[in-house]
Amino acid sequence: MDKINREQILKYSVRAGLSWVISHFVLFYLFNDNGLLDGYGDYNLAAYILMIVYLVSLIIFDTLLWFIKSQEANRVMKRYWAIICVITFIWLLFKQPLMASRDGGEILILFFIWLLSPLAPMLPFSYLLLFQKLGIEWDMVMTWHSIIILCICLIHFFYIYLLSKRVN
Repeated sequence: MDKINREQILKYSVRAGLSWVISHFVLFYLFNDNGLLDGYGDYNLAAYILMIVYLVSLIIFDTLLWFIKSQEANRVMKRYWAIICVITFIWLLFKQPLMASRDGGEILILFFIWLLSPLAPMLPFSYLLLFQKLGIEWDMVMTWHSIIILCICLIHFFYIYLLSKRVN
């Protein structure tokens, strides 16, 4: 790959990565501000559009990682997805006590989990599909949502792992 093409791909990957991170934080802020993380509201069109922006940005970023062939980028992303897998697994195991308790430590852990993992940005999808369409109780929606997110995180981790093996 020539230097100009690589620089363009790097520029696009930075933009996609920023779009992914910004949409993640905006969704988290909106959901937290409106009480939607606890299921006390209905998602509007903006939430679904931001979720789509989040997903498209993530897919573009992952695709551009394939073309960059950077060991450093793969190492950072592999660590990120490994940590997110662990955080999501912990969330899945301790979801009930964390959601029920409002102590300072639990709130901090809950904030950390929702801030870093894709649990919040993907919540409108689970809300629409599982809660609205299938009529599943909200507690079970959160459980299935957590399982789906854990699978997505594991897929990302193994994708980045394969990318790092390909670079080596």
